[in-house]
Amino acid sequence: MRDTTFIGVTGSAGKTTTKFMIGAVLATHQKGGFTPGTHNNTRSAARSLLRKARKGDDFHVVELSAGKRGALDHQLALIRPRIGVVTNIGTDHYAAYGSIEAIAAEKGKLPRSLPADGVAVLNADDARVMAMRDTCACRVITFGTGPDAMVRAHNVTAAWPDRLAFDVSYEGQRVRVETQLCGTLWVSAALASIATGVALGIPLEAAANALASIEPNPGRMSPVLLPDGVSVIRDDWKASVHSIAPALEVLRGARAKRKVAVIGTISDTMGDAGRTYVSVARQALEVADLVCFAGPRAFAAMRAKPPGVDASRLHAFGTVRAAKEFLDRRLEPGDLVLIKGSNPADHLYRVVLARTMTVACWKTACGRQGYCDRCELVSTTSGEPSVTAQPVTLHDSDAAGGSVDVLSDATAPVMLIGLGNPGDHRANTAHNIGFAVLDRLAAAHGATWQSEPEADIGRLEWDGHPVWLIKPRAPINHSGTALHALSRRLEFGPEHCILVYDDLNLPLGMTRARMRGSDGGHRGVRSILEAFQTDQFRRVKLGVKGRSTSARGGVLAQFTPEEQAIMNAAVDTACKQLVELVRQHARARSCPSLNRTSCPAVPGPREEPLP
Repeated sequence: MRDTTFIGVTGSAGKTTTKFMIGAVLATHQKGGFTPGTHNNTRSAARSLLRKARKGDDFHVVELSAGKRGALDHQLALIRPRIGVVTNIGTDHYAAYGSIEAIAAEKGKLPRSLPADGVAVLNADDARVMAMRDTCACRVITFGTGPDAMVRAHNVTAAWPDRLAFDVSYEGQRVRVETQLCGTLWVSAALASIATGVALGIPLEAAANALASIEPNPGRMSPVLLPDGVSVIRDDWKASVHSIAPALEVLRGARAKRKVAVIGTISDTMGDAGRTYVSVARQALEVADLVCFAGPRAFAAMRAKPPGVDASRLHAFGTVRAAKEFLDRRLEPGDLVLIKGSNPADHLYRVVLARTMTVACWKTACGRQGYCDRCELVSTTSGEPSVTAQPVTLHDSDAAGGSVDVLSDATAPVMLIGLGNPGDHRANTAHNIGFAVLDRLAAAHGATWQSEPEADIGRLEWDGHPVWLIKPRAPINHSGTALHALSRRLEFGPEHCILVYDDLNLPLGMTRARMRGSDGGHRGVRSILEAFQTDQFRRVKLGVKGRSTSARGGVLAQFTPEEQAIMNAAVDTACKQLVELVRQHARARSCPSLNRTSCPAVPGPREEPLP
């Protein structure tokens, strides 16, 4: 295939769309093909050459990934491209590289590998990509919206429901480009395909006309118009940090009755996931009327709600199914919904798919790469049970910090919430360790239990400070329903509570205190965070990892005598931690400037220092 021009496409985002558009542009005057779908590693490149490339082809386009250091070496040696296209440099795979500069260096291998008679097609709007020009030994064609770009876009428009359109100029020529793509974020991909066509002699007008027929790739800002009048833009293949702002910009400029952003798992958070979710939530609130997060880290986004903002605009749910059931009650005809998720991690598209077909699979992470509408398991019941069996009413007046702060009085109690399953047959099990800690405290301080509709409540005092012990009267996975109802009746909020529960991620007998955080996979905690719409719950966790039974059986199975001895010591340590947390709470109330997150360590044989 000496006469075939092999074209490599790399970059942090937009590779797949760019690849398809290059193929369409070149196909106007030449014969060839490209790697199918989203495949972009060495194995898929080899398969593409063996199955798709043919003797006599004029071109073959290969998408190249750089998921780890050295990833491009084998791919470049295999396809030996004569044209190399670099779309942009972002933070995708940041964890594997440690810096954006390292990512740029890896992707820069493509233009450096090109022969002297090759062509490097580089994004003039990206400084890191343009820096690669100095390392090329071949011809360079640049594309972008700035004055230095050789293939340049002018008069770019893309306000929904309109699609991307712009004028493109090159060497004195200028033509209009009309596409079916959603958002100005695709202008660089369109320009890259035109610039590649220019490099291979495709007339500018032919290249522009070719783009008019290109449909958006599913899950990459692809529109879905639902029968009920709701419009959806799917961008759910991946949600790396740097790809979120461009997607939200589409909402900002859109014309719609109401704008809704649904955000799932965010990747490449550069080591601080909580701060990233807060930042994304703030960006989303600037452009959307309703923002909904879904996934294990979703509750961190609730910290973004500034004072005075309508709490009903921002919501978080631990699972996609819970978010779906919330949106079912909120979406209206005329709404425009942006779905931004990481498909292999969360399959977020199910929140929309379930509006047009039966979705029975609600696994949190199934490990499959494809989309759910093409999966044979989509109608097979699995994963999270429906949350509508134990509905939680989310009141618009509920702020991220809870309801009315009646605990401003220094004599108001601190609420210690132990999680467990009601019933004596559940005693001495991992899932009831929260109850065991509160029972130990009640016995030590002579408190008696009083049954209320939502919980069993014990009252006591430590150093003159009132403390209430609360054991929700609901199955542990629905603790949020009971606790939220109790909080509204007694008027307390999350800032007045300390949760106590088991943790399958901590070694058996270890205790740990945290000031806030995700549910860690604990469905009871998840139900509480969803009910109160915040992760601002202090908590003391007791480790139950390492038991001889399975995880599912372990939390409901009785402790062995050996395990019970270990957990007895852990319960004692947890009681000491709770006493210290209550004292800190009292000191913070008497001295508002005291930072409540600066918790000194409590001595204990199997305890980690408080953060």
